[in-house]
Amino acid sequence: MSNNNITDSGITRFLLNRLNNEKLSSLTAGAASTNPQVSFAAYMAGIQSQVMGQLTGSSSADSSGIDAITGAQTSTTQTSATNLLSMLNHVNNVHGLLAPGRIKTLKDPESGYQMMSIINQASVQYKAQFAELDQMKTAIGQLQQQVAGLSGITTSTDNATIKSNLQACVDQYNNWVDRFGPDVKKGGVLANVQAAEVALNGLNHTLKDRFYGASDGLHGLSDLGLTIDPQTGHASLDTTKLDATLTNNKQGTVDALQAFSERFDKVSDRLTADHNFLSNRMDNLNRAIQYIDDHQTDLAAEFGTGDTAAPTGALADALAWYQQHYGKPLPVTDQTT
Repeated sequence: MSNNNITDSGITRFLLNRLNNEKLSSLTAGAASTNPQVSFAAYMAGIQSQVMGQLTGSSSADSSGIDAITGAQTSTTQTSATNLLSMLNHVNNVHGLLAPGRIKTLKDPESGYQMMSIINQASVQYKAQFAELDQMKTAIGQLQQQVAGLSGITTSTDNATIKSNLQACVDQYNNWVDRFGPDVKKGGVLANVQAAEVALNGLNHTLKDRFYGASDGLHGLSDLGLTIDPQTGHASLDTTKLDATLTNNKQGTVDALQAFSERFDKVSDRLTADHNFLSNRMDNLNRAIQYIDDHQTDLAAEFGTGDTAAPTGALADALAWYQQHYGKPLPVTDQTT
């Protein structure tokens, strides 16, 4: 299993809550168990079954799709973290000398060790994801501010200024794609994190809307020379085409740009609003981070140390950013208000 493949904070939250509430210390060899027939391996299998049940259902935390953002009739797919459970399937009977980091009083030291390996990796993964989503929110705000400048364009604005302002929007949008596009791809820090995918796709859809300037005979920003490469996701501006549209239909050009600016502003607000999309996902991640940080030492003492997470590349960079800016989990907020 890839170290960068843990993507569902619900798994760790569920797993740790079960560990906390069920008091697994009663399953150690020296403890008095109310059901001596129950083994640690059987308990782990029970956890796996119940977690799988949760994963096949829908999540309310950040499962809204692009249609809720843009108004378009699009569909989203629910991702599964089935691969995360593969480590729970491996239950070894330890013979002879016990490997380092295992707790010998457990019925099955290896399963406890493997569980802690998952938790150690999850702690790193969730902090890295939180860091990337936090930076994504900031970048959306900066891009929103850039696009908002188009709202002040009028028919009296000179053509050179219009071209310059639109080109600046294109350039900043491409920076956004380059910065966060790799995150959502397979193996990326935010792979299968739907809130991040919705943010990228939502802003992309605002650029491709064909109704900007419709009342003036235009068919969206493409009639102004702005197009999106379907392979790279980059925007480009054909200034020759823009010049022609400004010459033949400047009022339509102005109306289209103002409509685009207005819609981009609304979509950005929805993406970054409290209790919505990015904020919900970040809150869920923070809860998982806080729980792990609060209980990791005690769990390791009871079930084994597990493998130490060894992040590299973008995951390590995001974790370093989190440690620099937060160092510890944020206070948990109440999402009901």
